[in-house]
Amino acid sequence: DAALYSILQNVSCLQIHSSVANPQLPRHTIEEALSDSLVVTQTKSGINTLTVGAKTDHADDDKMETRFKKDSSCPVEADEQEEVAAFLLSSLALTNRPIITSEQEAMELATLTSEEQAEILSDTFGDFCIVSSHHKKRARLAHDPNSVAFLLRQMLLEVEAIPKTKKRALLEALSKGQKEQFSCERLEKFLRCEGMNAKLAAQRLVNYWEGRRKVFGDDKYLLPMTLAEALKDDLVALDSCVYTLLPYPDRSGRQILYMDPHRHSRKGYTSESMLRAIWYVSEVTAQHNNDNSSAIVQCCWFQNASLFDYDLKVFDRWAHFLSNCWPIKLAANHLCCPSAVVNRVVIPIVHTFVSKEWRARTLTHNVPVENILEVLAKFGIEENMLPVEMGGSVQNHQVEFLRNQRAVELQEI
Repeated sequence: DAALYSILQNVSCLQIHSSVANPQLPRHTIEEALSDSLVVTQTKSGINTLTVGAKTDHADDDKMETRFKKDSSCPVEADEQEEVAAFLLSSLALTNRPIITSEQEAMELATLTSEEQAEILSDTFGDFCIVSSHHKKRARLAHDPNSVAFLLRQMLLEVEAIPKTKKRALLEALSKGQKEQFSCERLEKFLRCEGMNAKLAAQRLVNYWEGRRKVFGDDKYLLPMTLAEALKDDLVALDSCVYTLLPYPDRSGRQILYMDPHRHSRKGYTSESMLRAIWYVSEVTAQHNNDNSSAIVQCCWFQNASLFDYDLKVFDRWAHFLSNCWPIKLAANHLCCPSAVVNRVVIPIVHTFVSKEWRARTLTHNVPVENILEVLAKFGIEENMLPVEMGGSVQNHQVEFLRNQRAVELQEI
């Protein structure tokens, strides 16, 4: 730790520059990153090294090098430097993937087709965006009962075609009487989430059950997804308010998920318990969601968050489940008021966990706290929909969420 601290004392600020192994980046950018920089090197075996000022012409094929260059516009305080070093090493050891750089993200956006661009705009702005003809056609398909019924049959045929060894959890759920989990209404959510693509929806359904078994274990994953049964040991994690469903949808009728990493105290619960709590919130969101595309929006409140509020192990699994398992689609991800360190270090590392489609729908709002409501209003998220800590009017949102869920679950008994 002392060695890492002494190294970082010479680095006044960290900025993620580029992966040397990426041949698509301009050569001058790579050369700039090689000079007077902090370098984290990974090999395929997961070995990490931390050096300063190293110079090489090319990285080996089995290595990933991430360079954090000086940048006077984003200072890292002295008491944060040791935490930054530890965070970088632990997170890179977990991901074993190269950092997604700003140059790579720009390249991704530049390769989008006009239809993809229109869909992203429609997702991020909701009903307040002019959608493409392709998007309108898909929406008409989703509204046609005959088309939906046909696609549901196609989806079930696709499920049948998946080898039994890859859908054991789903088959066990069927054999143990989980019939309500396979209603037409429920299956339609998976279909809409995948843009009415029967093959993709079938795979998402299979992924859902495999993921549910991994998160809850063989003894709990077939229990009803309620506070009194599957979640009875995870109430402390739920009460932490790290991840919750806000009571009011946005102006396009989409549910709003709210995340506040600063509340992740890890007191009284484990990372596994937090992941089960997140699964439950996402399950409730899917049940409440009446949006035609199963789309949701997410607001992440980063104002008070520090490096070690982020449990990257949990985030990695959560990102996988949201992208590939749950019957909800992330339409827009709003990262609100991150600190300089979070903006420069955490967010680029987090982007290694998520897909290109997710990155394209992520908006980072580096604005003063007093301006965040004005910014979010442009996307159909207004003051009365947001919690008080963001300047909104929703109070005790997690308490109300859990109280309402208990009432709903008691009525269903």
